[in-house]
Amino acid sequence: MHSFDSYLKKHAGFPPFMNEKPEDNLSCCVVIPCYREPELFRTLESLLSATPPSLPTEVIAVVNSPEEAPSEALEVNQQTLNQFHSWRMNLPSGKVSFHLIHVSELKKKWAGAGWARKIGMDEAIHRFNLAGNENGIIVSLDADCRVSPNFFVAIEEAFQGCQKCQLLTIGFEHDLQEPGLDSGLREGITRYELYMRYYRHAMQITGYPNAIYTVGSAFSVRAGAYVKQGGMNRKKAGEDFYFLHKVVQLGTFGEINEPLVFPGIRTSDRVPFGTGPKLAQFLSGEDSLETTYSFQAFSDLRPFFRKVNKLYTLNEQQLAETIEDFTLPLRQFLHQSKSIDAILELQANCSSETTFVKRFVHRFNAFWILKYLNFVHEKDYSTESLLKAAQQLLQAKGIETTASSDYSTLLQIFRNIDYPNHI
Repeated sequence: MHSFDSYLKKHAGFPPFMNEKPEDNLSCCVVIPCYREPELFRTLESLLSATPPSLPTEVIAVVNSPEEAPSEALEVNQQTLNQFHSWRMNLPSGKVSFHLIHVSELKKKWAGAGWARKIGMDEAIHRFNLAGNENGIIVSLDADCRVSPNFFVAIEEAFQGCQKCQLLTIGFEHDLQEPGLDSGLREGITRYELYMRYYRHAMQITGYPNAIYTVGSAFSVRAGAYVKQGGMNRKKAGEDFYFLHKVVQLGTFGEINEPLVFPGIRTSDRVPFGTGPKLAQFLSGEDSLETTYSFQAFSDLRPFFRKVNKLYTLNEQQLAETIEDFTLPLRQFLHQSKSIDAILELQANCSSETTFVKRFVHRFNAFWILKYLNFVHEKDYSTESLLKAAQQLLQAKGIETTASSDYSTLLQIFRNIDYPNHI
């Protein structure tokens, strides 16, 4: 019995799509969801141009469509299918092989980015199962990305250098100098990427140890961790956020601190929320992308996460007294969310401080933080200027800015923090 048989039987919604036997030492599968994607071949050419890895790698594009899909979308998908077969015929043999699977008439209830990504990732598990490789790497990419020339090599070396890592997020940047980029799109994506980087760094500053970027086109996970977590979800959007914040709790994770992925900059109606819809809202004037969660709301969490070890030793009365030192908005949320009961329950079920800390971070995780932020912004805090919040955060890190710092300037500062060795 192969190691992933149980997962595939229970969680994979489809039998294997690919008939050809994988290389015995198949090391990596890059999965690309593809629905109505005219940019796919730009992405594939970018991968083809990258320095190949030392071990066999498969690129799996998942061309998919929902039931009752518009005829225009089906036509684009069919063109992709036809073009792919012609394109692949002329490829030289090498360490990277390219494959395409086609899934149509997906149930409308679930059809979307999450299910397509899951189909591709489950196919990767089939491939690793046949190859007998429990440590294979699944890389998630999108169909409108370019990758750096060292994309494969950097990912391969990162996992080799961190044998315990179950997850590696991959550095990303939107190419603001892309030729012909509309000025409105440039301004919108500058603000949106700044928002993404602010949110991640603000989570870090609370003391929460698992603050990561959750970008669907920029992460990689070991096959064993993917299976243990139960696989990708079928959410129409936000599947990356939910998946990654669950996988990160399985064990050691890391970051590739250089931009290897350059996501596309475009509007989109493929998903209900995310980068594409946000850019569409920006261009229409519906959302100026000027505001974000208050920096003070994040700062309020610092004494909570930084007293985790102490919380293990407190009885109910001492715990209540400690919480009284927190800000009123945080205290109200702790009571409303029954978090105090959860802490007492953790104490009762953990035999050591080490176990308590580990389970505490699992319980009070990124989902809990997001609920807290939404709760306190309903009545205690107003959303704040993104420029002001980003400057406050940088100041807390000891980085001075000027009153005239604009979105582009602040974004570059955050990029320099994230990728200090990148020129």
